Amino acid sequence: MFTSSLAGTSHSIPTLSSVLIATSNLLVACIQKSTRVTWESILAGIFSSLFVSLYPIILLRTHRQLTAAQIPQGESLNGHSPSQTRTLHTSTQAGSREESHAYWQLLHYTSLLSIAIITPLVLISGELSNILRNCYFLDVPWFWFLISCSSLAAWAMFTSTLALVRATSPLTANFLGVPRAAMQLMTLDSNQMHIHGWVGVSLCWAGSIWYTLVRREEGRKWEQRRVAGR
Repeated sequence: MFTSSLAGTSHSIPTLSSVLIATSNLLVACIQKSTRVTWESILAGIFSSLFVSLYPIILLRTHRQLTAAQIPQGESLNGHSPSQTRTLHTSTQAGSREESHAYWQLLHYTSLLSIAIITPLVLISGELSNILRNCYFLDVPWFWFLISCSSLAAWAMFTSTLALVRATSPLTANFLGVPRAAMQLMTLDSNQMHIHGWVGVSLCWAGSIWYTLVRREEGRKWEQRRVAGR
């Protein structure tokens, strides 16, 4: 819905079908008879998913705006006139100097905004003093090793998300969470999953493979049309 309304992207029927099949089967796999789910948790999950879905779309739109702001008026990244590149003004070469500058500029903006927003919340809530007073394992080397590993993983995820969105699409960046959640469910709850859970995980991965094949074929066709247009 967001990629269609905000990004103006039209998706094919096979793309939508594969997404719906994978997502619905992940929902089936998550259903457990012994687990009680409240309406508050459902609403919280829906709202958090909305923000997660908006993130790659906003990233891509902001990156395009930063890239376009660095291009002189009346020029384009591929050297053609504006009339020849009006439909491709955001589909420039991935290694261009303008896009690379906009890439790192956006990462700096996002990281600084995150620090500026999160740090006051930690100080105001009193969590910092609570951690220093109650966590007696802060001087353990193994703890700092795990913190370092998680920090490196978070940094790699942060820097690669924008690259992934640029190379694929916001829909693909969001859809990656579906097979990942199925793998986590299979790994963590393998001893408690019923037969319908295993069926849901299997169909979820089948839908994910279908989505990959569909998007790959659509990417090839789009590349052929782009080359033919030149």
